[in-house]
Amino acid sequence: MDSTVVTIAVIQRECFSLTEESLNSLYENTDLPFKMVYIDGASPRATRQYLQNQSKERGFELIRVEKYLQPNQARNIAFRHTQTPYIAFVDNDCLFRQGWLTKLLECARETGAEVVTPIITEGSNPAFETVHCIGGETVAFEEEVQGVTKKGIRDEIHYKKHRATDVLDEMTRCETGLTEFHCVLVKTELLHRLGGLDEGMINTKEHLDFSLAIKHANARLFLEPESVVNYVGDSPLKADELPFYFFRWNTRFARKSMLNLCRKWHLDPDTEFVKRRSDLSWRRQHQLAQFFAHGVSGNSKAMAVVRKVISPFDQLIDYLVYLRSRKNLANPTEALEGTG
Repeated sequence: MDSTVVTIAVIQRECFSLTEESLNSLYENTDLPFKMVYIDGASPRATRQYLQNQSKERGFELIRVEKYLQPNQARNIAFRHTQTPYIAFVDNDCLFRQGWLTKLLECARETGAEVVTPIITEGSNPAFETVHCIGGETVAFEEEVQGVTKKGIRDEIHYKKHRATDVLDEMTRCETGLTEFHCVLVKTELLHRLGGLDEGMINTKEHLDFSLAIKHANARLFLEPESVVNYVGDSPLKADELPFYFFRWNTRFARKSMLNLCRKWHLDPDTEFVKRRSDLSWRRQHQLAQFFAHGVSGNSKAMAVVRKVISPFDQLIDYLVYLRSRKNLANPTEALEGTG
């Protein structure tokens, strides 16, 4: 009888070039038996071939879809292919500390928590030195808009951008109010109760929606400080990654995501928080500036000029990507699935 209790679901976050480094780190630092489902949404040829070879060599399930996928689409595909009591969602641009998964499972079993988040650091060269997320809270707020009181909810992340060495020794296992999807362990029973993850949260704040859903379901979310995962993030993109990046961080999809969040949780859609989180142009313009003007990336004034020049092109590309991609997002993920 198979005693494996956890399936690792790898999701492509925004790039492909970290695939090999991340996968090697995962295998080198995972010290218990696991199943794996790797969701590949239309990766470039070299990545596709690498994943096919690794799937055969390491024995994990590779599901290839010939379209780009937004995060919760990919996660729901992985969820439907999971038969174990737990699923660990991880992004394909993460690095892992030894024992990360063992500690998450220990926390879930010892506390009964339905969801467990590790400490998430960020960066590269060096990695694991800057805090990205150590849990947090979903905070209700009120805001005056043209003399009218509006209600909203925002995410507040603990210790973001602090030096990891300054805070990690203080951390103890505890309940928390916020998780992110760079890495999170979830009881599959909870996902069944929720009906999967909400694909109306297309490309932003899906972690905030999930954190609210955990609370609404009377489930428990714990932070396990002995599990540490590093989100590399903000790596310069290669040419064949730019189309996926523009799809991933489309502003119109972000607006739809935020409106869905407001409808679902009875929030007002015209708060500054919603407006700010609906504009993802800063992400795209930053990457375009790095791509086309890499030689001046360390010069803030020069980069500001480059972004200003790039801005109208970014807006046009963003609109064209939306027109091309919206039909795909209207389809249920069951219709998108294929195999590697």
